[in-house]
Amino acid sequence: MLASYLSRCQQGLLTYERELHELPVQLSEHVKLIDQLNGMISEAQRAQEGRRIEQAGMDKELQKILAHINELNKAVVSTQREQERVQTELRLAGSIEQQLTAEVAGLEQEIQAAQERVHVHEKSQREMAGLVEELQHEIEERAIHFRRQQDELGRGRTTLAVKRQEARSLRQQLTTLQVQAQEHKLQVEQQQGRIIETDQQQQALVETMSSRRSELADATSKAKALLDELHQVEAQASGIEQQVVTLDQQAAQLRQALTGLEGGYRRCLLESQKAQDAVDSLLEQLREEMGVTDPKELSSYTLHTSTAPGEIAPQNGQLVSDDARALSEEEEAYLRRLRRRVDGLRGRLKTLGGSDPAAPQQYEETHTRFEFLSSQIADMAQAASHLRSIIGQLDVTMARQFETTFQAVSTRFREHFITLFNGGNARLELTTVRTGEDDDAGVAPSRMPAGIEVIVQPPGKKVQDLSLLSGGERALVSAALLFALLEINPPPFCLLDEVDAALDESNVARFCDILKRLAQRTQFIVITHNRVTMTSAQVIYGVSMGGDSISRLLSLKLEEAPVAGDR
Repeated sequence: MLASYLSRCQQGLLTYERELHELPVQLSEHVKLIDQLNGMISEAQRAQEGRRIEQAGMDKELQKILAHINELNKAVVSTQREQERVQTELRLAGSIEQQLTAEVAGLEQEIQAAQERVHVHEKSQREMAGLVEELQHEIEERAIHFRRQQDELGRGRTTLAVKRQEARSLRQQLTTLQVQAQEHKLQVEQQQGRIIETDQQQQALVETMSSRRSELADATSKAKALLDELHQVEAQASGIEQQVVTLDQQAAQLRQALTGLEGGYRRCLLESQKAQDAVDSLLEQLREEMGVTDPKELSSYTLHTSTAPGEIAPQNGQLVSDDARALSEEEEAYLRRLRRRVDGLRGRLKTLGGSDPAAPQQYEETHTRFEFLSSQIADMAQAASHLRSIIGQLDVTMARQFETTFQAVSTRFREHFITLFNGGNARLELTTVRTGEDDDAGVAPSRMPAGIEVIVQPPGKKVQDLSLLSGGERALVSAALLFALLEINPPPFCLLDEVDAALDESNVARFCDILKRLAQRTQFIVITHNRVTMTSAQVIYGVSMGGDSISRLLSLKLEEAPVAGDR
């Protein structure tokens, strides 16, 4: 009865365990479906936020372009004022030159008249030597004054030449600024076109958002239905858990009964062991006291001592001997079993060795250490999983930022390439990692690209590799890429060492125009031997070596050079 009841309980427990194992799977499937729906909602929200950020970036870029156009208009107005000032100074210098030429002509006429008067009155002025000396002294003073006026006239001419050169440079700057203003107007028009496109994209996004919202409503309704089903399943699970609790209680009661039976069995074993020990001790005592090694001898000895004289004795002795012989066979079998058991226990004791009284304490210490190390391993596994999640998030963020920066650099590189080559086309492309190499290396594939490939097409040529370009074309491509990087992330200063060495005059002029535009946010230190690049600089430092083999440093500020000439 008990065995059948236990078997039925075990079968019921197995069915309940199987149902309990299936319930988490169903719950996990419902949870995964809810997570997928939440992921779709979060992706739609992230896409909408990205579009908003792009629109804000376009607005900021448009504001920057408008501010730059205002600055350029201000610069044009200032250059026009400077040109007017230079023209007025040129007119003043012309009037001063006319006055000086008139004074020189008058002085020449006076000198001629004085010489005529000297020749006319040469004979009559012998007596008037003092007057002649005074006149000669006056003539010398007038000559010195004339030389001074000639020197001033030479300096005025040099300043006039400098002013004319400045006027020419200002006219050139004015033309370049006008060209830049036209370019910026074109860029503004392009930006307006982009804004229109972004508005269209925004409308499309609004439509997609409305469709996504309807999908979201459907998903929420499905989620509610799934939640209702989940509540029902939880209610069923709670009922099953109550049944499992009752079954556990019944199993506990059965275990208690089983433990009681096991305790009785152990007590019987102990009593049998005690009886065996008593028998062994009695046999040992018999061997020591009576020299009996076999129980048969003990039975014959008892028969010999207990028989009485007469005829009945043999019969009684025969009966007793038969009973003793039967009893001794049973005892012999029992003793053989006990001996085998004793031998087995002795062998086990030998294999176990000596007992250590500190073994329980060592076991407790080892168990405590095991629990501590297990907790540490669990903490390390949790930290490792957390770090892996952080690394994954960082990889995603780095890849997104790299892609944004790469697109901006590619756009600026194409613009600078077209400016430097006066046409053509260029772009940057990302190269991905080969799948075979990653599988051989056993490394997880990275989100970052393996490298960047530069593809250029100079005007009038087909798409070529960088190795097929000339030295000047390579220098221009490098300069365009460098200017793109500097424009995206401007540093405080930049050192260029003879970058324009392989460029001709027209390319150097375009190179200097881009340098001037980028110099608003970055200070450039250019080492060059090109005169066109020197004329575009604000401060020039020259290093020369004299006859004493000592280097000398000369500096010149081009903005202060006209002021020094005026002085």
